[in-house]
Amino acid sequence: MMWAWQLIVLLLVLLVIPYGMGQALTPGNGKIYTYFSGLCASWLLFEGFSVVYHIACGSLRQMSWLWVGICALLAIYGYWKKRELSPFRKEWLAGWNRTEIFFLILVTGIIVIIVGNTVFNTFYGNYDDETYCATAVTSWYTDTVNRYAPNSGEFKPPFYHVRYVLASWPIYSSTIAVLTGIHPAIVFRTILPIFEIPVTCLVDYLLIANFLPKRKNALFATFLLLLLTLQTAELSDMTSREWWFVVNCWTGKAVAGNLIIPLVWWLLCRLEQEKERLQYRACKVTLFFACNASCMISSTLTYVVPFELIVFGMFYLFRTKRWKEIFFFFAWCVALPAVIGVVSYVVSNLPYLNQ
Repeated sequence: MMWAWQLIVLLLVLLVIPYGMGQALTPGNGKIYTYFSGLCASWLLFEGFSVVYHIACGSLRQMSWLWVGICALLAIYGYWKKRELSPFRKEWLAGWNRTEIFFLILVTGIIVIIVGNTVFNTFYGNYDDETYCATAVTSWYTDTVNRYAPNSGEFKPPFYHVRYVLASWPIYSSTIAVLTGIHPAIVFRTILPIFEIPVTCLVDYLLIANFLPKRKNALFATFLLLLLTLQTAELSDMTSREWWFVVNCWTGKAVAGNLIIPLVWWLLCRLEQEKERLQYRACKVTLFFACNASCMISSTLTYVVPFELIVFGMFYLFRTKRWKEIFFFFAWCVALPAVIGVVSYVVSNLPYLNQ
């Protein structure tokens, strides 16, 4: 029955708890906003714990249970707060015609094929992959938060390699391993792709649907996109987004390029289009958590996400004339990741500046 416990914990950590946190933190009743705001809020909280426990050389297992406990309490409050809004209501497919359901089945089928291919049929070991996976395994064995060098096993001072320390995505695998009892290498390369690929496909669909409002057109375009993704991944030479999505989707930079950047883009589009007040506020909350949780995925996002927001934000402000939004864009969504990025760069270069 160990597998049943592991499955329950995975569903709780990756789906149930994030949705409950979203209900506690997000106004309105939009399911997509609710889930992504809760997921990104849990990642943001995890990043905070990881940095503190990394500096203090604290116990990974203590941090893991403390993090999931706080998230669970917040999720319980969220489910109680919006207890009249069940996420399992029967009208999920209400209004869908046969053509749309057919395309939904096609998209689901190709997602299953991609997941199966990634989990059972692909492997690529480069420096990044070996570093990320080894960091997860080393932290799990030593019961620390990235304080031992994964290539030598030597105990290191805080922020010994700030780019890899700051982005705590490998430690997330270690935490799931602690909670489930599954080896972190299996979590990293086998379990997480089962979650990452469908969520990435959902974001791709949302982004496509923003430009193709008819559901059947958006589903068909998503199906074609996934087919082309498979073909491109097969023919490319490790330099394309499609290859990273199919072969190496568990690394932080793959999650950054395939999930976070498109998610922020979709949220920016929705921010301009939302007319209803609660939905507009929900979009802003989700965007805030997504931008600031990006630091946990990849240190590169501390530069890419602010650049994405600055470029889009300028056009957004000129088009909508919502000049009051400038504080939200540049203080909360741009400044925080950028400050983290600048600080990490300075810290990483201190040894060279002192020479």
